[in-house]
Amino acid sequence: MRIVFKALGGIFVAGALFCASGSVTAEDAAQAPEAAAAPAEPPVVAPGLTESQRKSLIAATIPFGKDEGDGFWPLYRDFRRDVGKLQDQRAKIVVEYAQIFRTMTADQAQSIVEESMRIDENIAKLKRDYLKKFRKFLPETKVARVFMIDDKISAASLAELMTKVPVTGETAPQ
Repeated sequence: MRIVFKALGGIFVAGALFCASGSVTAEDAAQAPEAAAAPAEPPVVAPGLTESQRKSLIAATIPFGKDEGDGFWPLYRDFRRDVGKLQDQRAKIVVEYAQIFRTMTADQAQSIVEESMRIDENIAKLKRDYLKKFRKFLPETKVARVFMIDDKISAASLAELMTKVPVTGETAPQ
Protein backbone atom coordinates (compact mmCIF):
# COMPACT_ATOMS: atom_id res chain seq x y z
CA MET A 1 0.00 0.00 0.00
CA ARG A 2 1.42 3.37 -1.02
CA ILE A 3 0.78 6.39 1.14
CA VAL A 4 -0.27 9.37 -0.90
CA PHE A 5 1.18 12.74 0.03
CA LYS A 6 -0.78 15.72 -1.23
CA ALA A 7 0.95 18.60 0.53
CA LEU A 8 1.52 21.61 -1.69
CA GLY A 9 5.04 22.06 -0.36
CA GLY A 10 5.88 18.51 -1.36
CA ILE A 11 4.64 19.06 -4.86
CA PHE A 12 6.85 22.16 -5.04
CA VAL A 13 9.89 20.08 -3.99
CA ALA A 14 9.13 17.44 -6.61
CA GLY A 15 8.62 20.11 -9.25
CA ALA A 16 11.90 21.73 -8.29
CA LEU A 17 13.65 18.39 -8.73
CA PHE A 18 12.27 18.17 -12.27
CA CYS A 19 13.13 21.76 -13.15
CA ALA A 20 16.66 21.40 -11.83
CA SER A 21 17.27 18.29 -13.87
CA GLY A 22 15.96 19.39 -17.27
CA SER A 23 13.16 18.00 -19.39
CA VAL A 24 12.63 14.45 -20.56
CA THR A 25 13.20 13.93 -24.28
CA ALA A 26 11.70 11.24 -26.49
CA GLU A 27 15.12 9.55 -26.52
CA ASP A 28 15.18 9.53 -22.70
CA ALA A 29 11.69 8.06 -22.56
CA ALA A 30 12.72 5.37 -25.04
CA GLN A 31 15.56 4.37 -22.72
CA ALA A 32 13.04 3.84 -19.90
CA PRO A 33 9.97 2.61 -21.81
CA GLU A 34 7.86 1.87 -18.75
CA ALA A 35 8.57 5.41 -17.53
CA ALA A 36 6.97 6.94 -20.60
CA ALA A 37 3.47 5.53 -20.10
CA ALA A 38 2.04 6.54 -16.72
CA PRO A 39 -0.96 4.59 -15.39
CA ALA A 40 -4.25 6.45 -14.84
CA GLU A 41 -3.78 6.64 -11.05
CA PRO A 42 -0.09 5.99 -10.37
CA PRO A 43 1.27 5.32 -6.89
CA VAL A 44 2.95 8.34 -5.37
CA VAL A 45 6.47 7.68 -4.09
CA ALA A 46 7.43 11.22 -3.19
CA PRO A 47 5.33 14.30 -2.80
CA GLY A 48 3.87 14.70 -6.27
CA LEU A 49 6.36 12.24 -7.82
CA THR A 50 5.32 8.84 -9.22
CA GLU A 51 7.56 5.84 -9.89
CA SER A 52 7.23 6.61 -13.58
CA GLN A 53 8.35 10.20 -13.03
CA ARG A 54 11.26 9.00 -10.89
CA LYS A 55 12.39 6.79 -13.77
CA SER A 56 11.96 9.60 -16.26
CA LEU A 57 14.05 11.91 -14.09
CA ILE A 58 16.87 9.36 -13.99
CA ALA A 59 16.61 8.73 -17.73
CA ALA A 60 16.73 12.48 -18.39
CA THR A 61 19.84 13.05 -16.31
CA ILE A 62 21.91 9.95 -17.03
CA PRO A 63 22.62 8.86 -20.60
CA PHE A 64 22.43 5.06 -20.73
CA GLY A 65 23.80 3.01 -23.59
CA LYS A 66 21.49 0.26 -24.90
CA ASP A 67 23.26 -2.53 -23.00
CA GLU A 68 23.41 -0.40 -19.86
CA GLY A 69 19.72 0.44 -19.99
CA ASP A 70 18.66 -3.12 -20.80
CA GLY A 71 20.43 -4.38 -17.70
CA PHE A 72 19.75 -1.44 -15.42
CA TRP A 73 16.01 -0.74 -15.75
CA PRO A 74 14.73 -4.17 -14.64
CA LEU A 75 17.11 -4.04 -11.65
CA TYR A 76 16.03 -0.52 -10.80
CA ARG A 77 12.37 -1.56 -10.92
CA ASP A 78 13.12 -4.35 -8.43
CA PHE A 79 15.20 -1.99 -6.28
CA ARG A 80 12.38 0.55 -6.06
CA ARG A 81 9.85 -2.18 -5.29
CA ASP A 82 12.00 -3.48 -2.43
CA VAL A 83 12.90 -0.05 -1.04
CA GLY A 84 9.27 1.06 -1.40
CA LYS A 85 8.11 -1.75 0.88
CA LEU A 86 10.51 -0.55 3.58
CA GLN A 87 9.51 3.08 3.07
CA ASP A 88 5.87 2.06 3.48
CA GLN A 89 6.79 0.43 6.80
CA ARG A 90 8.42 3.70 7.89
CA ALA A 91 5.28 5.63 6.98
CA LYS A 92 3.20 3.27 9.12
CA ILE A 93 5.50 3.92 12.07
CA VAL A 94 5.08 7.68 11.63
CA VAL A 95 1.29 7.27 11.56
CA GLU A 96 1.41 5.10 14.67
CA TYR A 97 3.64 7.59 16.47
CA ALA A 98 1.40 10.52 15.51
CA GLN A 99 -1.59 8.69 16.96
CA ILE A 100 0.01 7.85 20.31
CA PHE A 101 2.81 10.40 20.85
CA ARG A 102 1.15 12.06 23.85
CA THR A 103 0.14 8.82 25.59
CA MET A 104 2.71 6.26 24.47
CA THR A 105 4.27 3.93 26.96
CA ALA A 106 7.98 3.27 27.28
CA ASP A 107 7.44 -0.09 25.56
CA GLN A 108 5.64 1.57 22.64
CA ALA A 109 8.36 4.21 22.35
CA GLN A 110 11.08 1.55 22.38
CA SER A 111 9.24 -0.46 19.75
CA ILE A 112 8.88 2.56 17.47
CA VAL A 113 12.55 3.52 17.77
CA GLU A 114 13.78 -0.06 17.27
CA GLU A 115 11.51 -0.61 14.27
CA SER A 116 12.60 2.68 12.72
CA MET A 117 16.27 1.76 13.13
CA ARG A 118 15.63 -1.72 11.73
CA ILE A 119 14.07 -0.16 8.63
CA ASP A 120 17.04 2.20 8.17
CA GLU A 121 19.45 -0.74 8.50
CA ASN A 122 17.44 -2.82 6.02
CA ILE A 123 17.40 0.04 3.50
CA ALA A 124 21.19 0.38 3.81
CA LYS A 125 21.64 -3.40 3.38
CA LEU A 126 19.31 -3.44 0.39
CA LYS A 127 21.20 -0.56 -1.24
CA ARG A 128 24.49 -2.41 -0.74
CA ASP A 129 23.02 -5.56 -2.33
CA TYR A 130 21.72 -3.63 -5.34
CA LEU A 131 24.96 -1.67 -5.62
CA LYS A 132 26.73 -4.91 -6.57
CA LYS A 133 24.06 -5.67 -9.16
CA PHE A 134 24.08 -2.16 -10.67
CA ARG A 135 27.87 -2.33 -11.04
CA LYS A 136 27.48 -5.28 -13.42
CA PHE A 137 25.76 -3.01 -15.96
CA LEU A 138 26.91 0.53 -15.22
CA PRO A 139 30.25 2.29 -14.78
CA GLU A 140 30.94 3.60 -11.29
CA THR A 141 30.17 7.21 -12.25
CA LYS A 142 26.65 6.29 -13.39
CA VAL A 143 26.05 4.11 -10.34
CA ALA A 144 26.96 7.08 -8.14
CA ARG A 145 24.61 9.36 -10.06
CA VAL A 146 21.74 6.86 -9.84
CA PHE A 147 22.13 6.59 -6.07
CA MET A 148 22.46 10.36 -5.59
CA ILE A 149 19.37 11.14 -7.69
CA ASP A 150 17.35 8.38 -6.04
CA ASP A 151 18.49 9.51 -2.57
CA LYS A 152 17.55 13.12 -3.35
CA ILE A 153 14.03 12.09 -4.36
CA SER A 154 13.72 9.81 -1.32
CA ALA A 155 14.98 12.56 0.98
CA ALA A 156 12.26 14.93 -0.31
CA SER A 157 9.69 12.23 0.32
CA LEU A 158 11.02 11.53 3.81
CA ALA A 159 11.14 15.25 4.63
CA GLU A 160 7.47 15.56 3.67
CA LEU A 161 6.59 12.46 5.71
CA MET A 162 8.44 13.79 8.74
CA THR A 163 6.35 16.97 8.73
CA LYS A 164 3.62 14.65 10.03
CA VAL A 165 5.66 13.86 13.16
CA PRO A 166 4.33 15.84 16.11
CA VAL A 167 6.64 16.97 18.87
CA THR A 168 6.06 18.08 22.46
CA GLY A 169 3.73 21.03 22.64
CA GLU A 170 2.07 20.39 19.31
CA THR A 171 -1.41 19.07 18.85
CA ALA A 172 -1.48 15.56 17.43
CA PRO A 173 -2.58 15.54 13.74
CA GLN A 174 -5.99 14.03 13.20
